[in-house]
Amino acid sequence: MRSGVIGAGLGGLAAAIRLAHAGREVTVFDARKAVGGKAGQMRLEREGRSWRFDTGPSLFTMRGVFEELFNDAGRRMEDYLTILPLDCITRYWFADGSRAESWADTEKFDRSMEAAGAASAGELAAFRRYSRRIWENTHRVFLEKSLHEPAAMFKDGEFWRGMLRMGLIDPFRRMGAAQKRFFADERGRQFFNRFATYNGSNPYRAPATFNLIPHVEHELGAWAVRGGIFAVPEALAKLARELGVRIRLGERVEEILTDRRTRAVRALRVGDEEAEFDEVVCNADVTAVYRDLLKDSDAPAARRYRRMEVSSSALVFFWGMKGGWDELGIHNIFFSGDGRREFNEIFDEGRCPSDPTVYVNITSKVDAGDAPEGGENWFVLVNAPADGGQDWDAEVRRVREGVLRRLSGALGRDAAEDIAVEAVLTPRMIEAETSSYRGSLYGIASNSPGAAFLRHPNRARRYPGLYFAGGSAHPGGGMPLVLLSGKIAAELALKHGGGFEGAAPGRRCSGSDYGDVLRGRGGGALLPAGCDAPYDSRGAVGVRCVRYGVFAAGGSGGRAGGGLGAAGPPEGSRGGMDRGDFGGHFPFRSGGGAYRSDIRRLQLRGCAGGFAVFGAPGYRVQLGAGGARGAAGGAESPGVGGGAFGGGDYGDFRLDSGAPGDSAGILELELGRGAAAELSGVVHHFDVRGGAVPYAEDTSGFPSAGVLSGDSDGVFRSPSNGYELRWGSGTMR
Repeated sequence: MRSGVIGAGLGGLAAAIRLAHAGREVTVFDARKAVGGKAGQMRLEREGRSWRFDTGPSLFTMRGVFEELFNDAGRRMEDYLTILPLDCITRYWFADGSRAESWADTEKFDRSMEAAGAASAGELAAFRRYSRRIWENTHRVFLEKSLHEPAAMFKDGEFWRGMLRMGLIDPFRRMGAAQKRFFADERGRQFFNRFATYNGSNPYRAPATFNLIPHVEHELGAWAVRGGIFAVPEALAKLARELGVRIRLGERVEEILTDRRTRAVRALRVGDEEAEFDEVVCNADVTAVYRDLLKDSDAPAARRYRRMEVSSSALVFFWGMKGGWDELGIHNIFFSGDGRREFNEIFDEGRCPSDPTVYVNITSKVDAGDAPEGGENWFVLVNAPADGGQDWDAEVRRVREGVLRRLSGALGRDAAEDIAVEAVLTPRMIEAETSSYRGSLYGIASNSPGAAFLRHPNRARRYPGLYFAGGSAHPGGGMPLVLLSGKIAAELALKHGGGFEGAAPGRRCSGSDYGDVLRGRGGGALLPAGCDAPYDSRGAVGVRCVRYGVFAAGGSGGRAGGGLGAAGPPEGSRGGMDRGDFGGHFPFRSGGGAYRSDIRRLQLRGCAGGFAVFGAPGYRVQLGAGGARGAAGGAESPGVGGGAFGGGDYGDFRLDSGAPGDSAGILELELGRGAAAELSGVVHHFDVRGGAVPYAEDTSGFPSAGVLSGDSDGVFRSPSNGYELRWGSGTMR
């Protein structure tokens, strides 16, 4: 199957890696000339001197999420990325002149906060226990899984346990109210209220559940990245290319093309090209996708999203500094004198704060090459409202003056005099460069208890085959969550976009007295030939599970493709496919007469991906890299052995038959990465006449029912009551 990914940001690259590793043929498009999306980089130069800046995220947390992605692809993160643990994470300046530092060492952190008078060790210990409790009861349920797949959620015991523990995650109180309970000093409250900005929210309105964020940074750890945060998408792109992903930079996707009747995704329009895909993952802002790519601004999801409050944005100054500032670290925070007013101005008044909290990130503190010798690269960020028609030129002048006044006052030096070169990034520019709606950094704001359930689902039910990753989709913004969104989107694509999706026990196929109807969606779906049940199966594979085994019953692909079979498709077959899945015609029919194929031993083994069902001796089916086609043995003599089922890169299977003229043979079907199972001493007899009804002359030792059931490992089984094929997800009977 062919997967298209729109956007080479972290979410898109994460999804591409997982899809490629599962056997998909993946192409990533991005209008920009470099990977990374918001996690990009820029350089400023003056008189032969150069300063490098990350343009987006600046802190590396939740290391396990990144390691999991590399491990799941059979790699080690440390072979692609160098991360440096931070002993001192952030340095803080409060408005009253007091200072504190957050340390990886808990005791050092507590001493620093106590010395500043912002919080006591007892208060901090109590808050840590509270924050850890929220994390332990939320991350597996609310961050690592879809919240928009009811069938899966209702079967998930972990989800129900999470629901029963809802009271433990503090969803009905505001972050600010919770901080007030834990800390007597306003500075302690302000310190922890700041973490609401990690998802673009207002701590005086956001649910206290987000008090899990300090646990992530302080307890799970924080790191810098050698080469800057931009090294992260570069590492993911390297891995993706190793897995065969094509990354086409500087190519803008103009439109997602869909089927007029079903709305199923069929292609992407890129310039003058129509690139066909079986599924598409959008690592782009939800609103922009509906408006610009689907041309469907009136879709219910698009209308709902436009009505919702967007997250905050940012006003960023990139300052190349001439000299060094020893009192600063890699991360520095200068707090506002009035935190509540600051957030009111952003979210209620729609303007940049008059007294903002200022964040200064200096990567040259750990990567000296990011600035000229003796200089530093200052990434200076102020939280800002999303674009609403403000005069950003005026806002830039006003905020710049206030920021320089605040920094110079706190540091005792005139920061303005040390600026050698500078650039600025406004919310309007963020929207123009990344298509983020109104320049918001995190999609919708999380300023309500139900915000976690209101983000756009990772699967678009209105458009079969369309999936979403990135900060505007579940579970939200921030590098680790965006990687998780890519994981969820890829898992849903693998579940719904191909292979087996579900079962319809007991449904009969017209033209046959045997077999259950197996149905799915998208390329690689299951549907017996002649079945009149409704389905969405562009690029489907026709399969029947009959009393005496499993055999192909014809495909129903929309693309032309050479089929299997000597005399064309049987009644009810709808043609074949030209790539990816098992294609084409009924393999056991020959000139309208009976054709018997004896296969004495069936071997089912695992490999990298794909799906197929065995055909007749003497035919070759290539999966993964190509389509189905005939091979040695010849169409006129289907009983002649000697042919082999060859294979492409994925889903290969082979038939090693006996001597020419001997119809006995060994069929080897490779699928998934599962274990091998073997059936031996079994004789199959198929007599195919109109309607494709099988019969058995010798059923000794042969199972009486066929069962296909699925898990994630591609494992085959042969239970006593029939074949069992494990592949993907879902169960077919």
